[in-house]
Amino acid sequence: MQQRDLCTRLLFQSERLTIADTACSGSAAPQACRHVPAGAESSRAIRLIITRAGTTSVNGTWGLAPHVVSDPARLLLLGASHGSAVEHRGPGVYRCTTIALDPGRCEGLIAPPHDATFPAAAATLIQFHRLRRHLLRQHRPLWGDGSAEDLVEDHAITLVRAAVANYSTTAEAGRSRGHEHGARVGRNSEAARRRLAEAPGDRHELPAIASHLGISASHLAHVFRAEMGLPIHQYLLRLRIAVALDLLASGADNLSRVAFDLGFASHSHFTAAFRSQVGMPPGDARCEIERPLSSQAAAAEVSGDRAMGQAS
Repeated sequence: MQQRDLCTRLLFQSERLTIADTACSGSAAPQACRHVPAGAESSRAIRLIITRAGTTSVNGTWGLAPHVVSDPARLLLLGASHGSAVEHRGPGVYRCTTIALDPGRCEGLIAPPHDATFPAAAATLIQFHRLRRHLLRQHRPLWGDGSAEDLVEDHAITLVRAAVANYSTTAEAGRSRGHEHGARVGRNSEAARRRLAEAPGDRHELPAIASHLGISASHLAHVFRAEMGLPIHQYLLRLRIAVALDLLASGADNLSRVAFDLGFASHSHFTAAFRSQVGMPPGDARCEIERPLSSQAAAAEVSGDRAMGQAS
């Protein structure tokens, strides 16, 4: 595999967990770029990968599809049986954050036996970005500082627990969809999702995506919904809102620019779509991300979490 401009930044490390960013500048080369996520040195580690740009892929674990694919709209949970490397491909920029922990050091946490990908809930993404922002703003490493270390661990473990709680239904749904529709359906929906994630701000007309894949628009619409549980245009909206949350967390303050870059017709169109998916306007979400970490709030902030588009 060709290695591109890949870099990893360690954000946090303790006896129980590791948090690290990985970024790649992208390339026009068709080869995939492989990297070893944080925590791979432990055969027992559970790893939660939050893809912030591009797609993250692993080999399929159920023999149903060639890959399990994560993008900004879907989280990736790697079980203890997973090998060391994951990969990304495509010409665009790639960014992800990995939270890896040893379940043996976390009471009541059982490592899932298989890898799984599932929708990224808005509250989970907001909590993740708050945690990452907290780590990026530190002027010195937190490990070794007992109270500061405990605060980060509480929030990170809460995120992983929420992911593991989603595992059983996600795994069963993946098996049933795979047996019913087969690996070819998985490959088509995977390829469509890669195309969306490479340029979430583009229009992505259904006939153009289908033509690129060499199938009819009606067939693509059918197989994508069968595999993902929603039509492509709704999936693209979730993807755009997940990317918008990352931009807000990274300091973007011009919402009109964010709206334009992500393919929305206007600031008001973006705000309405964001509220429908997240349950609050972009400005309020930014305030939530910027709110300091709280030891009392860690568990409550992701309780009752729902996928984007299901906000009450």
